[in-house]
Amino acid sequence: MDKSYKYMVSDKHRFVITEIMKSCTGTLRGIFELYPKEDYGVRHITVIQKSPEVDALIRKGYRSMAVARNPFARLVSCWFQKIHNYHDEENPENVGISHELLNKKTTFPEFVRFVCDTADEDSDSHFRSVYTSIHEGTEILRAEAFDFEFAIWREKIKIPLHRYDIRNQTVNINGRKPYKDYYTPELISMVSERYKEDLEMFGYSFSF
Repeated sequence: MDKSYKYMVSDKHRFVITEIMKSCTGTLRGIFELYPKEDYGVRHITVIQKSPEVDALIRKGYRSMAVARNPFARLVSCWFQKIHNYHDEENPENVGISHELLNKKTTFPEFVRFVCDTADEDSDSHFRSVYTSIHEGTEILRAEAFDFEFAIWREKIKIPLHRYDIRNQTVNINGRKPYKDYYTPELISMVSERYKEDLEMFGYSFSF
């Protein structure tokens, strides 16, 4: 499993973004790196623990941002993209999260039980609790209101933004249903306990 912490940093515009997997990271990479209309001067930090360099940058006045997402929706997205709908042409039996207990036949309830039995310090970055990646002084945006909140954040750091697309969205693609349809009362209870801190810290619930 990939347990790393990843960041996008622009020394040119003095910002740092904590990449939260399955929470608009594909869109942010597209905006600043993959399809930019200008050079934002983005560099990457990838470490096995929360980065002290990022803390130092925040103390120097860099604006820090991360995007949170409803844990219930994020978990469905993770299973759908990394397990159920994952495709590796060279190794078709592989899934996107490497673990002996996970395979192409892993159902969503089985995946939830696996996640709930895995402590955050042992978790893949795609389902690790968001709060564990947040540095002091970081502004939290919501994936559910990304367009609006990102526009406000962009104005704060005074960077131009060209037209962009939301990337890696999987709703209604290849048979994916709304996230609530995947849950039973038992699964709701399990995920509520597993992501208790995220739910409380970012104001989420099963219905939101």
